[in-house]
Amino acid sequence: MRNPIDEKQESIFASGTDVGLLARNLFPGGEDASPPDPYSFHLSVAKTKKLIESGVKIIYEAAFESDGLLCAIDILVNSCEAWHAYEVKASTQVKPQFVTDTAFQYYVISLSGIPLADISVIHLNNEYVRN
Repeated sequence: MRNPIDEKQESIFASGTDVGLLARNLFPGGEDASPPDPYSFHLSVAKTKKLIESGVKIIYEAAFESDGLLCAIDILVNSCEAWHAYEVKASTQVKPQFVTDTAFQYYVISLSGIPLADISVIHLNNEYVRN
């Protein structure tokens, strides 16, 4: 059983979700492989595999499993026959734990048979001023 989530943590999760959805605008037209609930990760893995096999070029919430390791990446893009993965963070800087997380994702995705040309962290630009 999971511990209850307090309001502050719920707000942080909501902000992260909002940033992730906005980041999809950088790569429009993708297919969503999100699981229907947090306990159905295996469905997301199967959907990701099906989308890749059917030639989909942009996948949101792509999920992978290999050797008992599981991961999901926010955006997976096949550009010029090369795969690129993007992890989206609601932060204004790349933190050390993001590098560790992204390295793990790279490892699992590569083990699952997807040759990644690159993996990147997308984060907020706190110097951006609109118009």
